[in-house]
Amino acid sequence: MLKISDSLKEIVEANSFFKFGLYNRLLNLSKLAAFVKPLIETRVKKEVGINAILMGLSRLQRENAQDIPKIEEFPIINLTVNSELCSINFFASSAVLENLNKVHAEIQKQKGYLTLSQGITEITMLINEGLIDTILNLMEEQPKSIKRGLSSLGLKFDAKYNDMPGFFYYVLQQVALQGISVYEISSTYTELILYIEEKDIKLAFDTLYNCFSKKDKASL
Repeated sequence: MLKISDSLKEIVEANSFFKFGLYNRLLNLSKLAAFVKPLIETRVKKEVGINAILMGLSRLQRENAQDIPKIEEFPIINLTVNSELCSINFFASSAVLENLNKVHAEIQKQKGYLTLSQGITEITMLINEGLIDTILNLMEEQPKSIKRGLSSLGLKFDAKYNDMPGFFYYVLQQVALQGISVYEISSTYTELILYIEEKDIKLAFDTLYNCFSKKDKASL
């Protein structure tokens, strides 16, 4: 039979809303205790008092709060924006793979924007919207999808954050809390690039600038 404390921890850890709200002290613990009471009773197969649950929640909040990275621990060195981009997705056929070199050469020739992501069955290119027809002619195959009206928001950060858990999560969390959808993501050793609809790019930029940037170094 499970203990009350073990059951409570499993419920909280399995629910991102509970976990985020509890560890960031955003939830009324009494209300949360009443809400999870029937869930715990189902697991432990007996009636459980509210006070016991409340004590367990307080303990979880106290024990885990110190493990949550603070936003100020992740200062971003620089933020950059590129507009009028689009995403083109292809099946990773042999013909598509053979034509990637021609695409890369043409974009370099025109000094355009290119981010290339290759998965097991698909290839996605982020390029300038003005190069769509040129790229489609070079690829010779119909794309699986095209998404226009995108902008990129690039974050430059210190290399030491590659080994610190939670950095990418915290960046994406701030954007998600604003109700902004991230259409694509790419990264390098010290860069994270989010691809967002152009209508949301200013809000995304302002959000990440206010949360993470070193105000004396971030570029506007």
